[in-house]
Amino acid sequence: MLAAAREGDADAAAVALRAGAAVEARDSEQRTPLMHAVLGDHVAVARVLVAMGADPGIRDAQGRTALENARRLGHEEIVAVLGG
Repeated sequence: MLAAAREGDADAAAVALRAGAAVEARDSEQRTPLMHAVLGDHVAVARVLVAMGADPGIRDAQGRTALENARRLGHEEIVAVLGG
């Protein structure tokens, strides 16, 4: 799940979720798949994850949320997807 989000592969993310992958899986930096989608500006992945219930308010090890990172990085389309 995390790899699909990092790579921007929305189809693989959807398949992983249907197969039971955790939408809120975490890496060693406490980043979720949604956070990886934001960092890579992968809009399609962000849409899939939000549709499947990903929480944009979860904080990573630096205390940042996916929405905060999207705003900080200027990823306006993802900001809109996240409801910000």
